[in-house]
Amino acid sequence: MIDTLRFKAVGSEEIYKAIKNKGIERLIWDYEKEEQKHVLVYQLVPVPNRDYKIYVQASNYEHFFVEFSLPKILFGTNMFMIYPKQFTTTLIEVYRLVRNFLNFPVEPIDNWIVQRVDYSYVWKFDNAMQALWILQNMAKFQYPRKDLTIRDTSVTINGTSERMIFYLKHDEYVDVTYKKLLKIQPRLAEFLSEESKNTLRFEIVHMKAKLNSIFGREVTYKEVLGEEYIINTLNTALKTFCNSNTLISMTWHEAVALIYSQLPSREAFNIFGFICMYYPFDMAQRDYNREILKLNCSPSTIYKYKEKLKELGVGILFTNPEFKSIDLNIPNSRVINTEDQVAGIAEAIRDLRIV
Repeated sequence: MIDTLRFKAVGSEEIYKAIKNKGIERLIWDYEKEEQKHVLVYQLVPVPNRDYKIYVQASNYEHFFVEFSLPKILFGTNMFMIYPKQFTTTLIEVYRLVRNFLNFPVEPIDNWIVQRVDYSYVWKFDNAMQALWILQNMAKFQYPRKDLTIRDTSVTINGTSERMIFYLKHDEYVDVTYKKLLKIQPRLAEFLSEESKNTLRFEIVHMKAKLNSIFGREVTYKEVLGEEYIINTLNTALKTFCNSNTLISMTWHEAVALIYSQLPSREAFNIFGFICMYYPFDMAQRDYNREILKLNCSPSTIYKYKEKLKELGVGILFTNPEFKSIDLNIPNSRVINTEDQVAGIAEAIRDLRIV
């Protein structure tokens, strides 16, 4: 439910020097003034018994920044989900590692200001084709005032202060991690490969500007890591993106039957025509149709049709009848792991790391 967190904490000259000592310094060259300028210093703090490091960075004495993935602290991978009950223990472990590394007093983690938070959810479907088909269907939706980037195994929604992505976790794991891990931990590599099959991961990244917009002020982890808040954030984003208050897949035949059963014939015909124009599966046809709509309909008319679909209870439109009634609501029975399974997964990963 949570992946990456980035914090800002009160710094000092001693903390800055501790980060700089045997660390890495980033510099830039100013061609106008013909001089080199300091940008920041950083360290990668190892996490014991994990192939993972915490990023600690500073650019002055006033503050320093800490960035890490909660699941990677606990599991060594972000393939699985951790839940609010594990948050506090994991954050305390991060605080202890950072404090011991700096070897100077650090303000309590309760006071650290959140600069970024990544929310996530992972569904595990019946087979790889089902996961791929759902991803491909998600590509036909839009998020207001955000750009969409479609690739073979991912759909990314880009904004300046908020970013979302759907991607096939198995493909990402095989491309990025599998071969390297196979050389040093073959049993763990195969275990993670098997667990990642048929999974679709959804992530939301909230940057500092987005958090300030939501809360109207700076926030600590206790305000952004509540279970109810996380679930509401994920579901709201899904509903907005899919233009549906019903996060269950629906075939076109079911959608048309629903529309005609609730509206007068003429109005139903107009709504039916809109979904045929706006949501075809073929990407080229979809882009062409939307350009035609954009040239011939006002934004308010398109918005009105979308709102009507939500009001009628039209679900996520999928074209393959084999994948009808697929529920994407969060929480979900198709989740990759439940809260009760977290301890067992952590133990299994520990055992598989033993050579």
